[in-house]
Amino acid sequence: MYIQNLLHIDKITGKKNKAKIFFPLCGKAVEMFYLAKKGHTIVGVEYIEIGVKQFLDENKLSYKKTKHVPEIDGDVYENEENRIKIYCGDYFKFGPTLETNFDGVWDRGGLEAVLIDQRGKYTDIMKSVMKRGAPCVYRSPRLTGRRRTTI
Repeated sequence: MYIQNLLHIDKITGKKNKAKIFFPLCGKAVEMFYLAKKGHTIVGVEYIEIGVKQFLDENKLSYKKTKHVPEIDGDVYENEENRIKIYCGDYFKFGPTLETNFDGVWDRGGLEAVLIDQRGKYTDIMKSVMKRGAPCVYRSPRLTGRRRTTI
C-alpha cells in the first residue's frame, strides 16, 4: 500500500466515516481492503476475473458472485461484511445506471493503463458516477520515473 495515498484519505472521504469510494480498473488494489476495514463502502470495476478472485482470496474475504450484469458483459462479486463490491466486466460500459453518488475516486494507475485515445472516455465515466465536486486520488507509478499522487 502506498503511504502517500493514505495522506489523502480525508480528502477522498470528505472526513466521513462511511464514504462510498470508486476504484476504476481496481485490479488487486490493497487500498480497497484497507478503506473497507475503516468502514467505507468500496465499489471497484475490473475486467480480469482472476484479479478480482485473487484480491478476495489474498485478503481472506468470503465472497459471492451475486449476479450477471449484461450492461458490462460481466458479473458482480461481493463481500457483504466489508462492503466491497467488484464489477467484473467492461469498464467502458459501466455508468450511473449501475452505481452513482460516489464520495471519491481512488485510481491506482488505471488511467495510465488505458490507451491514450480512450482516456477521455475513461475519465468521463468516473465523472458520471461521482457526486458533484467529489475528489479523485490518482496514483501513477510511471510519471517521470517517480510515483506521483494527485488530487
